[in-house]
Amino acid sequence: LYELILNRTLASQMKPAQYIRTNIEIINGKSLYRASGNITTFKGYTAAYEQALSRTQKSVVAALPPIEKDSKIIHNNIDALERNTTPPRRFSEAMLVKEMEARGIGRPSTYSSILDKLVKKEYVIKKSKTLIPTFVGIAVTQLLENHYLALFNEKFNYLEIFDNGELITLSLISSPPSNIFMMGEVIGISPLDISAKKNTKVNLDFIDINHKKLNKSVRFDKNRVLEYNLVPIVGSVLIKSTPSKADIFVNGKKQGRTPKELKNIKLTETINIELALKDYITEELSFRPKTDSKETINVDLEKGQGFIKINHDGSSEKILVYVDGNLKGTLSNYRNDTLVLEAGKNNIRLIQGDVKRDEDFVIKIDAFETWKVSFVESVEVSISF
Repeated sequence: LYELILNRTLASQMKPAQYIRTNIEIINGKSLYRASGNITTFKGYTAAYEQALSRTQKSVVAALPPIEKDSKIIHNNIDALERNTTPPRRFSEAMLVKEMEARGIGRPSTYSSILDKLVKKEYVIKKSKTLIPTFVGIAVTQLLENHYLALFNEKFNYLEIFDNGELITLSLISSPPSNIFMMGEVIGISPLDISAKKNTKVNLDFIDINHKKLNKSVRFDKNRVLEYNLVPIVGSVLIKSTPSKADIFVNGKKQGRTPKELKNIKLTETINIELALKDYITEELSFRPKTDSKETINVDLEKGQGFIKINHDGSSEKILVYVDGNLKGTLSNYRNDTLVLEAGKNNIRLIQGDVKRDEDFVIKIDAFETWKVSFVESVEVSISF
């Protein structure tokens, strides 16, 4: 004890020790060894401690020996040591209270109720004085961090608006309503009133998924209303059709013929498109752009059909039907002797035996016509007595 007092007394009167903080890299072939430590340049008060340690035969903390750059060294032995990292300790109640104090969360009168609430709600369980988070606690934490980060970020400083200085209020209105960000944190959705000390200047971002981000720098100089209009994000679509040259109608107004690109369509807008081409069924579709990139729509138009009822004096089983020179079979193949034809010009030929009947028809979509055909040849007979 007296020796400890003596050495401590001597050390208190001695000068501070001086060290050089040193990093050493030792290269041996393809192997690289690193060491970090202090090289002592002046022992100072530690000389008294070393004397005490040597007398009690205690080991001293290893220090780097004096060494120069590019010098060669000889090793005495190599020891391989395995070290495992350990995760941070879980909070105990005392550690959690200390952490809340450091972060400025709550106050002494609320610490007890906060701890009771964590256990009562089963956000944590106590095990050997250690607080272990439950699945419910982890899920709730992730929910709050993902959706309400601004409200649960204790580092967020809203311009220190709650001091005793003069406060100025700005009413922020945007069209359409949008999320408002300040210093990277969402502070609300417009319309929104914000307050700060007079002459404070901040940058605000108005963000809506379907509009371009609007950045504004505002100064709290006087109470006022600020209104902003966000510029919509627009897309475009290239309309193609087979066959081409179909008339394009957008919301009832003609916009040209296919192929054609329709531009400046808002992401919030849905347009009704009609494609009309003579003798083809009109196609109707709706379009709403997904991004500001050009999209393409290909439409195969379907040919329309019409009907011709054949009234004849022949036999349906013996009458051959040709449409535009192509044999379609006998008339008996058609129900009620009614031909179903594509819209447009059609040449129809009916043959029974040696008798042929030809006719050209312009078929309109869903139209119904009748063709009277006679296969009995008229013969003029003259009888004299």
